[in-house]
Amino acid sequence: MKKKLLPKPRDWDQVMMRMAQVIATMSKDPFTKVGAVLVSPDRTRISVGYNGFPRQIPDVAAWWNNRADDKEFSKYELVRHAEMNAITQAKTDLAGWTLYVTHHPCMDCAKHIVAEGIARVVYHLNIDQLHMSINHSKVSRVFKIAGISFEQLELDEECA
Repeated sequence: MKKKLLPKPRDWDQVMMRMAQVIATMSKDPFTKVGAVLVSPDRTRISVGYNGFPRQIPDVAAWWNNRADDKEFSKYELVRHAEMNAITQAKTDLAGWTLYVTHHPCMDCAKHIVAEGIARVVYHLNIDQLHMSINHSKVSRVFKIAGISFEQLELDEECA
C-alpha cells in the first residue's frame, strides 16, 4: 500500500525565489541588489551568489557609488553578477541544474548559463524594472536555441 504524503507547505519555485531575494540582501550595491540560487536536479545541492566585487577587490564606497566612466573605477567595471557568482561557487558540473535569479539575466550571463549546461532559468523582475539595458528577445532566443527553459515567476502574496 502506497503511503499518502503530506503536501509541501509552499511551492518549491516560490521558496527558491524567496531564498534568492534573501541572498540579494548581502550585496553592497546601493542601487541594485541581485540574488541567485542554483539547485541540482535532485534538489539536494545548492549554490548561491549575489552581485558584488570579486573577493580580492575591497568594497570601496566611492566605487559602488560611481556609475560614470572616468579616472576612478565605476561599479560596472568591477561588479560580478549574481548568476556568475553562483556558478563559480558551485564548483561542480551544472548540467541539468535550475537557476533562480531575482532579476532578468543579461546577455553576458545568458552565454555563461548556456555554456554551463543549466537546464532552467527562473527570474522574478522583468526588464522594465531594471536599471541596466537588457534585450529580452535576444536572451530568450539564446536560451531557446540552447533548449533552456526560461520563465518569469510572479511571487505569491502570501509569501511576501
